[in-house]
Amino acid sequence: MESIMKKRILIATSLLVILIIGSISVYATSFESNIDIMEKVGQLFKSHKEKSDNSIFAKGKSGGIITKDDIEQATEFYILAGYTESTAREKAIKYMLERDATYQKAISEGYSVTDEEVWAYLDELKEIINGATNKDEAQALINQFDSEEEYWQHEFEVYKINLPIEKYLNSVKQDYLNNAATIYSESEHETEHLNSCNEYLQNLQSDLAEKEDYEIME
Repeated sequence: MESIMKKRILIATSLLVILIIGSISVYATSFESNIDIMEKVGQLFKSHKEKSDNSIFAKGKSGGIITKDDIEQATEFYILAGYTESTAREKAIKYMLERDATYQKAISEGYSVTDEEVWAYLDELKEIINGATNKDEAQALINQFDSEEEYWQHEFEVYKINLPIEKYLNSVKQDYLNNAATIYSESEHETEHLNSCNEYLQNLQSDLAEKEDYEIME
């Protein structure tokens, strides 16, 4: 039996929401309704999808490129989450550098993904949305696109990057937890292992971004 929490999963799946080790709540510090926020998120994704400015913000030594529009979109997302503009930009830059660095590492480790895998994943996501009790929130985001097909094509591009990252980090996480089982006593709670693992993954992503030695172009 699916838990209420699983049924209430928030499907704001683009760009920032499916992060490396969790998710950002787009209404973290906002008093607006969830539907209002999701509409704004959808409008944000839609507006940036239509932009053609791919001016480079940063280059990594492994060949990764982060555009100015990537940073702008991420900044606007964090502002929607309730952060000030300056803090939002700092978080956006940190997130985008770490996302690209982790993707570059995932690819170098052989964690690729086929188009068929991405569409299969999105089909599962559609089923989750259809069964969620807060389906109207997800639909509010989707409705900001000209069609549902356009929305899922947008998600396809997002998950071509996200899925290799998830594969790589899931492997790292499993290795960490397996090793932790030999270190921690049986009396320690599973959540302590997971919290320690999450901190490890966060530090890993930060280290990967530092090793990429990004050249900021602006």
